[in-house]
Amino acid sequence: MQALPTKLAAALAPYGSDLAAEVDRSNGRKQQGTDRSRADHYLRWFHHLVDGEDIDPRLPDAPVQARNYVLACYTVALIRGETIKGLRIKLATLNKYVTAAVKIMSACQVLGCDMNPRNSPIDYVTILLDAVHKYEGVKRRREMIYDDMFHDMLAHARLRDPDGREAAILDWLILSRYTGFRA
Repeated sequence: MQALPTKLAAALAPYGSDLAAEVDRSNGRKQQGTDRSRADHYLRWFHHLVDGEDIDPRLPDAPVQARNYVLACYTVALIRGETIKGLRIKLATLNKYVTAAVKIMSACQVLGCDMNPRNSPIDYVTILLDAVHKYEGVKRRREMIYDDMFHDMLAHARLRDPDGREAAILDWLILSRYTGFRA
C-alpha cells in the first residue's frame, strides 16, 4: 500500500477493509483448526486404547508394519462412526482424518528413518480406503446391515413364532445378503 500514491490509497481504503476481512476469514485458520481437531481425535482414541499407560502415540520403536496396523485399526474405528461428532463419514473426510494421524506418527522423521506408516510393505489402510471407495461408488446404495445387526435380529427372531413376520423378513434378508438380487 505504501507504493501507491496517497490519493489512490485513500480511495481504495474502504475496499481494503473488506479485503482484509475476507483474507482473515479464508487464510486457512479454520482449516488449521479442523486439522488440529482431527489430530487431537487420533490422540484421544490412542490414549483411550492404552488406558493411561505411557505409550508414545507415534510408536517410534515399533516396526512400520505394526504402526500401519494401528493406523488401520484407527481407520476401522472411523469407518464405524467413531469420529469427532460420532457420525459416519465419507471417503474424503476419512482420508483427512488418516492424514492427520499420519502426520503425528511421522513426526519423528528427523531421525533419518522413514516413520510414515503408509510406507509399509502391506498397507492395510489403503485396502480399507479402497473398500470404502468401492462401496461409495455403488449407485443407489443403502446402508449396509452389519453382522452385529444380523446377530441381534437372529436373537430377536428366536423369541418369536418361527412362521411369523420377523422370521420371514430375516429369512429374506439372509437370502439377499448371500445371493444378491437376481433379475
